[in-house]
Amino acid sequence: MATAEAKVDAAFEFFTKLGVPHWCFHDIDLAPDAEDIGEYEKNLKHMVGLAKARQEATGTKLLWGTANLFSHPRYMNGASTNPDFHVLAHGGAQVKAALDATIALDGENYVLVNDPARNPNYEMMLYEKYDESDNHSHWDDFYNFRR
Repeated sequence: MATAEAKVDAAFEFFTKLGVPHWCFHDIDLAPDAEDIGEYEKNLKHMVGLAKARQEATGTKLLWGTANLFSHPRYMNGASTNPDFHVLAHGGAQVKAALDATIALDGENYVLVNDPARNPNYEMMLYEKYDESDNHSHWDDFYNFRR
């Protein structure tokens, strides 16, 4: 946790020096991942408290948050499409925790990502239809996180 805490301190110092008005995060970039979902949630809650204090001290606001469901080997067969229910459940809990963190930090948006380029063995028909379409306005409504 000490490394994660130092990273948040350094990030907000950097944001302040650059005059950056917004920041973004992937959950496991903010807090250490864990095999146990309870430990992961505890880590994330701790780091959200620290980030909230840094936001208040610097005036830097959260633009968006998201869950990283692609870096860990557990997600090599997808997260929400994984045939192993334990992986699916872990991913769902991770998304909920990242959503809660984004709300707690007054984030403007939450980003849902499905990027087949990250896993070339996994193709998604919906993504193909999205790429073929000229009208993406329905996605704008879907991704809007306003309360």
